Amino acid sequence: TVAIRTLTMAMQEALEYESAVFSERVTSSQSANLVALRLNSSRAKKLSSTSPAYNVTDLAVIGSGVMGREIAFEALCADAINSVVLVDIKEEFLEKAGAEIGKLMAARVRSGKYTVSEGESKLRKLKTSVSYDAIINCQAIVEAVPEVEAIKFSTYAQIDAVMATRVVATPYFIYSNTSALNLEHLAAHVANPANFCGMHFFNPVSQMGAVEIPAIDSTNAETISTAIAIVNALGKLP
Repeated sequence: TVAIRTLTMAMQEALEYESAVFSERVTSSQSANLVALRLNSSRAKKLSSTSPAYNVTDLAVIGSGVMGREIAFEALCADAINSVVLVDIKEEFLEKAGAEIGKLMAARVRSGKYTVSEGESKLRKLKTSVSYDAIINCQAIVEAVPEVEAIKFSTYAQIDAVMATRVVATPYFIYSNTSALNLEHLAAHVANPANFCGMHFFNPVSQMGAVEIPAIDSTNAETISTAIAIVNALGKLP
């Protein structure tokens, strides 16, 4: 508005008008809030705990519903993630999820974010499976199954059972996308509660920028740092 109004003014008059408006607005509460938002957003991206993040290059997502498939899509878009494993109980669920992920990628290509070949390359990072065995090489698992405790408990048991068969017992982290259930209660059903916390995305994931990372007393520093690093890699704000 200021720029448009100054188009019809003499130079000196325009400069004085612009200066007056700027002086008023730069001291407003709106200006202070915008500056704080910018600074806090920058700080959030750099948050770290006393432990460095674990290097996650292979990510699993359990549950291919609306939330799970969009989380998987954002992981596919992340340069730091080499592969994404999407697990569900039925092939038909995974086929639908794959089609929706393809639509999301096509939209990114149309927007100019990626070329056609770049989009195809990112989609090739996706593997779908009805078997938990497919997650064995993943360093982090995002659980996005329905908000039913029994389903979540079963999910954690299957994750831990597969990971217990690895030849080399490297760390792995489980992050729950729950928005309603008690994380302390959920943590009691994972093999290593220290490597468990929340990673709550907002719907639709592909359009929402923020991700909550709620921790519990048992969560260790590396788990939190790793969660922050994953969220940053996905282009979201932790």
